[in-house]
Amino acid sequence: MHRSITSLLVAAIALAAGAGTAQAQARWKSIGKTTSGNGVEVDTHSIRRHGDVIDATVRVRFATPVAMDGGKVVLERSNAMFKCAARTTATNDNFLYSDAAGRHLVKKTENRIPGFGSPFKGTPPDLAMQYVCANAGKKP
Repeated sequence: MHRSITSLLVAAIALAAGAGTAQAQARWKSIGKTTSGNGVEVDTHSIRRHGDVIDATVRVRFATPVAMDGGKVVLERSNAMFKCAARTTATNDNFLYSDAAGRHLVKKTENRIPGFGSPFKGTPPDLAMQYVCANAGKKP
């Protein structure tokens, strides 16, 4: 009897842990690949509108690691802003990681006065703007 209760408890904990991981993964929506083959994702739970600006967190998974002073970068996460009517974007901050899980920070950049500009076609800001602006009024 004691063994079956322990087994059930262990199974319940494993199921709960798995559900948390699935939920965390569900919030990241793959929206395409850049012209250089890097995967771009948007955190659907981060999309917020204030006035004519939409905020969203964007993640880029580099197909080939990028060498930097602090190490090789495989993942980038940015908090971005989009002005859909003007077709312009800006970033508040940028985090570069050496691991796919985003735990080992290589470099952090904060833009005190973010400047809006038009993104080049096929870049992460372009893909993110297309997705965010098309889905701005929809629930994640």
